[in-house]
Amino acid sequence: MEYDTFVKSLEELPQGKEIELFVRELAPGRNKYLVHKVKGVVSSASVPQGQTLWLRFHTGYRHPQPWNIKITAELE
Repeated sequence: MEYDTFVKSLEELPQGKEIELFVRELAPGRNKYLVHKVKGVVSSASVPQGQTLWLRFHTGYRHPQPWNIKITAELE
């Protein structure tokens, strides 16, 4: 599964620490762009059992390299 999230800057994503954030599913079909609030660990390097996380800035620009997220919990 691939996700994306919006950030103001890369500094607001501490790598290797569990954080809460909103992610959108990038699944094909009707369920595309479903938003989930999750707890997870993000990293610019590959993470075992991690999933692809695309970063989008508020200007609409997408970071050229995907990051990884290991989702530890889905929140309400």
